[in-house]
Amino acid sequence: MNETTKKADAKRWTEAGFSITYRADRKRYQVRLKQSNGKRRFKLFATLGEARQECREQSTRLQNEGTEALSLTTEQRIDATKALGLLGDGVTLEDSATFYRKHFPANGSTSISDAINEYLAAPGRRGKKSVERRKATVDGASWRLKAFSAAFPAAMIHDISSNDITDWLNGGGWTGINRKHYLANVRALYSFACRKGYIEYNPADDVDSVDVPDSDPDILTPEEIEKILNAAREHIPEMLPRLALSYFCGIRPEELSRLTWDKISVANKLVSIDGDVAKVQGHRRNIELSENALAWLAICWQDKGRVWPYNSQTTLVKKRKALRAASGVTCPGNAGRHAFASYHLVMHQNAPHTAELMGHSDIKLLRNTYRNIQTHDGETITKARAARFWAISPAHEEGVLRFSRAG
Repeated sequence: MNETTKKADAKRWTEAGFSITYRADRKRYQVRLKQSNGKRRFKLFATLGEARQECREQSTRLQNEGTEALSLTTEQRIDATKALGLLGDGVTLEDSATFYRKHFPANGSTSISDAINEYLAAPGRRGKKSVERRKATVDGASWRLKAFSAAFPAAMIHDISSNDITDWLNGGGWTGINRKHYLANVRALYSFACRKGYIEYNPADDVDSVDVPDSDPDILTPEEIEKILNAAREHIPEMLPRLALSYFCGIRPEELSRLTWDKISVANKLVSIDGDVAKVQGHRRNIELSENALAWLAICWQDKGRVWPYNSQTTLVKKRKALRAASGVTCPGNAGRHAFASYHLVMHQNAPHTAELMGHSDIKLLRNTYRNIQTHDGETITKARAARFWAISPAHEEGVLRFSRAG
């Protein structure tokens, strides 16, 4: 007869000072274990033999821990007694040591400024993968984190608590989405420090995120968009391809700044947003070129180079300001993308397709932001207004340069 069936009628056993109980409801043998901190826990086993073996091993472990305690020096025992007195009831030396090591790693730490420099020079992360970070991403993180470093000039990375980060955010006066971005950059810095072993937990995770309410996008009317495009054509022609691709393809501003003419195929009526252009590297998509988009591109076509030839953000701001003056229309920087999403969704009634062209991972953002939307004059975007948008085309002029070697 094996140990599993031996004493089948019995419900309790004792082994090496530990109690074993048969749990009929679980069909398992439960061992009641004592831990060195005085707490108790329970463990289940399939056979009585396994339960008894665990009892013997636990007994040996507790005896060894007792022997180790006897080997403490007088100074160590005095130190332990003082520490327990400071901690009070309910807190063990193990708890306090765990807290200390959490904040002061065994392998040392580094200053905030050094950690920031190391973080900015390292690859980015997407999940558990390393990815190359674009210059704009690094630049944005750099000036936010340097503001953080300036607030704690002599601090080590492990010196900062969640309260310190909260006080810094409050003192900076940042609100809304801006505050959210500052906190996100500090969280990313501390996640990096955790991976490097400089700290063992991220204090920024304990800082409450900002609840930024979604604001309705400012959707221009077809008439306003036509004024903008015509003003660009006449006064600021270098803006025209950027505007046409923004309004009629919904391409993000930062993607437009990276897009090159060879990614536009007139023959296939497609714009390819590849991994080097897309906001999220690797999230490729093809966007159909509407007939009116092709018509606008035809009068400003270039065979090579970038669609937006300037590197300076200041230049873009100045050109937009000049365009507002020339057209008489005030348009937000992302007005083209917002218009595309709204008018495309109303015209085609196909949210998954519109979301795919926008580069969204699903339709949630599209539905929450653009469904049942109005233009900023308070008028609903009907299918008739959407058709008016998709009919916006340049007036024909004799001698206008058409596509040359467009592919």
